Amino acid sequence: MKSCKEMAVVWGISERRVTDFCKEGMIPGAVKIGKKWQIPDDAKRPADKRIVTGRYIKSGGREEEKTTSGRNIRLYTCCMASIRADVEKYIKKKYKAIPEYLWKKYPSFAIFRHEDNRKWFALTATISMDKLGMASSEEVDVINVKIDDLMLRDILLQQPGFFPGYHMNKTSWITILIDGTVSLDEICNMIDASFLDTASKKKKDKFRQPKEWIVPANPKYYDIEHAFDETDEIDWKQGAGIIKGDTVFMYVGAPLSAILYKCKVTAVDIPYDYENKNLKITALMKIKLQKRYKPDKFTFDSLKSEYGIYAVRGPRGIPNSLSAALK
Repeated sequence: MKSCKEMAVVWGISERRVTDFCKEGMIPGAVKIGKKWQIPDDAKRPADKRIVTGRYIKSGGREEEKTTSGRNIRLYTCCMASIRADVEKYIKKKYKAIPEYLWKKYPSFAIFRHEDNRKWFALTATISMDKLGMASSEEVDVINVKIDDLMLRDILLQQPGFFPGYHMNKTSWITILIDGTVSLDEICNMIDASFLDTASKKKKDKFRQPKEWIVPANPKYYDIEHAFDETDEIDWKQGAGIIKGDTVFMYVGAPLSAILYKCKVTAVDIPYDYENKNLKITALMKIKLQKRYKPDKFTFDSLKSEYGIYAVRGPRGIPNSLSAALK
């Protein structure tokens, strides 16, 4: 048997809420011994049927503004169930992060952090609505996530379900209701952004969106002009920062000095060990041909005069104007 406090940790909610479940007869096998409740070890968390915040149909579900002591306080009337379990399941499945309960005083507070740099990227908790400036003492599940885009932060704070970071830096963190007010998809997108904002450089490269690169090829060491004559996929030296799904534009050096190919990166970090006085290779990537360009189309002179590219000594990003021209 477990106490309400112990079961609160297991279920990730407040001790008070577990006690309420017991009083309402919602936990089969729960018994009161003296002044304390005892709950079976294998008891399942009951569905939360409280009235909590959120957006609802017109039958009583509306948002109002009420002025109290000079402040505008948002009121929501609704009957939505918490989606905290779904949110935490998403984090565990995608990022392999498990919840950590660091505070005995706050058993419902769970943090999720990166394994390598140990930085937090999310915190889930059950708190009283009045902690968010709402006119209610009812409890609600929330998640705190990092947000570096201040303009987006200001826009979100005008929408139902978003609040300045509770118990966090209110400039760079935001609190989101996870009671159904905000859709699960939108919450997951915010978690993804927070994960990247707090990730190490190595992890950011792994999870970032696809990027376009110019990659130089020296014809003195590799016959790049004829590399795709008999196949549409070749191995190439792994470029720093390049990941699977990126696009590389192969720039062939002098005497040709022009971009010849557009390729998609299909695999990276293939072990390889090669070294001579001019070249060292420790890993390969596979690139698949997507498009050919005429040798006189994107020459070094045009890259310099039209797109501001004055050197191609290693993998580098490309300006938007060149990206559009290469499409």
